[in-house]
Amino acid sequence: MSYRLPSLALLRTFEAAARHLSFKRAAAEVCVTPAAVSQQIRALEDWLGVPLFHRMTRRLVLTAQGEAMLPKLREGFECIAAAIELSRQPGAGLLQLTAPPSFASYWLVPRLPAFAAAHPGIELRLASTAGAIERRGAVAVLDTFAEDPRAPASELAIIYGHGDHPGFVAERILVPDYLPVCTPALAGGAHPLRTPADLAHQVLIHDETLYDEG
Repeated sequence: MSYRLPSLALLRTFEAAARHLSFKRAAAEVCVTPAAVSQQIRALEDWLGVPLFHRMTRRLVLTAQGEAMLPKLREGFECIAAAIELSRQPGAGLLQLTAPPSFASYWLVPRLPAFAAAHPGIELRLASTAGAIERRGAVAVLDTFAEDPRAPASELAIIYGHGDHPGFVAERILVPDYLPVCTPALAGGAHPLRTPADLAHQVLIHDETLYDEG
């Protein structure tokens, strides 16, 4: 039977946005930006010819069409997930791991071949997302793990942050080192940089978006 359906990616994005009633939380879950979520929802609404959300100043509300669509769509995703599980080899293990992009690229990915050789029965799914970096005012990636009933049981995240996540077991694995950097001209300028105390004469640039360990 042939079905006339919109893109599965659009439907997945709508389901996440409708469940969270937040484009930001949906973006963290599907690993795109909130702007991309908004564009995908618009594309789905254009395809359907009906609005799915009332966009309020500080919140989202499902329209009658969105409310009617959500439970059936969720049921459909559950059926797809069940069908996929039936096709998997008995006893095959699934490990879903989320990590910051830079950590995944430079540290984690080069070690994956050795992990796969040592654990051939484990299927590893790696999601590289900036949501694994805790920022002021941002949604922690673990929030989506806790609220998504379809998340695999074996779900891990490597997060840059404070590690205080109720309901999860957190273990510190690395402590970052911070080094001041500057141009050679600044180092030998009017106030040469020879000791840490010399930094008091300089204007320091701080990244206020990241979690502050101090």
